[in-house]
Formats: sequence, structure tokens, C-alpha cells
Amino acid sequence: MDHSYKVVKEHKTIIESPPEVVGAWPILGHLLQLVGSRPLFKVLAEMSDNYGPIFMVRIGMHPTLIQMIAAASDTTSITLTWAVALLITNPIVLRKAQDELDTRVGKDRNVEEHDINDLVYLQAVVKETLRMYPPAPLGAAHEAIMDCNIGGYEVRAGTHLLVNVWKLHRDPPRVWSNPSEFKPEMFLPQLNGSSGGEAADLDFRGQDFKYLPFGSGRGMCPGIDFALQTVHMALARLLHAFEFDNDLAGLIVDMTEGSSITLPKLTPLEVYLRPRLSAKLY
Repeated sequence: MDHSYKVVKEHKTIIESPPEVVGAWPILGHLLQLVGSRPLFKVLAEMSDNYGPIFMVRIGMHPTLIQMIAAASDTTSITLTWAVALLITNPIVLRKAQDELDTRVGKDRNVEEHDINDLVYLQAVVKETLRMYPPAPLGAAHEAIMDCNIGGYEVRAGTHLLVNVWKLHRDPPRVWSNPSEFKPEMFLPQLNGSSGGEAADLDFRGQDFKYLPFGSGRGMCPGIDFALQTVHMALARLLHAFEFDNDLAGLIVDMTEGSSITLPKLTPLEVYLRPRLSAKLY
């Protein structure tokens, strides 16, 4: 926390000569876009489309800096919320995930931790959820330790850098095909002679820079193992134990994203559940 307070204190002061990026786009005329109701990562994504992938932002003490300090507390629940919302709005995918659970686990017992490795389609659902809705859409702040050139831009040592993970995960056609579609099959490995999905070789740990849900390298999220265990187990048990009858209940799922340093739904997720297992298992 001492480091966090130091960061906040530093940003409260006006830096006399901040590090400049050659060809940086002046952002002063667009501050209203950054402090409005639209998510910051979406605004920056549009700016990168219009003005290039790298530009300097100097806005002093923006409110999102405060949110950064407490952001880690809700990312796991946010990911689980998005996963359920995506499955409800994609009933064919939901049925595939539940069919896998019925085949691998059956209906005579609850899902246990050792079952997760056998639930290949469920793992693909989690990976695809984290692609579409990364828990930290702008990643963690980094700092250049030496002068360097990135894509023709001269970046000075000491420059603070953010990677727009949300934009990276939805970038067609350079990175993903049809990135706005929810397709867990992209992450399925080669099984029974199948060729596997286009992203079958990608894992959660940032080894390939087109998929960085938890960052990469030494700056990777330290809670990755806990987060993955929690999300996989909670989602597996929820899908195994309940049917989702939102259509029968007339509940519409709003997929609008909220504005935060994390990526919450704008509105709470309402789900109508019906038991699908024996009463003794609840």
C-alpha cells in the first residue's frame, strides 16, 4: 500500500517535463471523452484506431487511479458474472457445457476439483469469457526502463505504459476472426482427430501477446491460480446444478459494460434458476 500512496501522491503534482512520445497526439481537447460515462478502455480503443496504437495521455489525477488500488477485490466475481451472462444469451453453448458435465460427472454427485481437468469445453468457455471481458481491460501500468522504439514511436525511459487488453482481444482481422462473437470452440484442443480451434495453443499466462487476460511476465497477476480455480469450480457447479430459465421468466440480460478500471456489467445480472439434480445433492 505504501507504493500505492506514493503513486497517488506523485500524480497529484504537476510534472514539469513529463516523458514525451514522438508524434504523440494532443489529448487536451478530448478530456470530456475520458471523464464521461463511456468506459475508458473503449474510448482509448477508438483513439488507437483513429490516431495510431501509441499516444501520450497526460490528464493529471484522473479518478481511475483511485480505482486501481482497490480493483483486485472483485475481478473473480466479475468474470463469473460475464460467463453466466454469455451462456444465457448463447443457449447452444450453454447446452454443450451442461452436456459435458452430465457426461463427465453424471447426475449422481456434485462436481469436485479433480473433475475440472476433464471438462475441456468448460475450460474453453472460461478462456473465451476472459477474451471478451478481461477483468482488467487496461492491464497493469508498466514503466519503460530504457529508451526504446515501438512501432516507429520513440519511447523514453520512465514513460508509464498501459496495454489496452480489451482492444487487443477484439482486434480484427489482424489478431482474431469475428472477435465480437462468443465462440469457446476457438480454444478447444485437438481431440479425437479434430484439428482444434484457432486459439487452441493459447493459455492464460500471457505466453502469446494476443491473449493477455492476466498480463504477462513479471507483471502478471499474482492471483491467477486462485482466480482460475475459483471461476472454473464455481461455474462448473452452477451449470451442473441448475437450469437457467430466463426466457420463461421473461428476464432480459443486458450486456452493457460498466465504466471502471475493472470490467463490471452496467446492470446486475438477474438469473432464474431451476434445480436439475436430485434434491439430496443440494
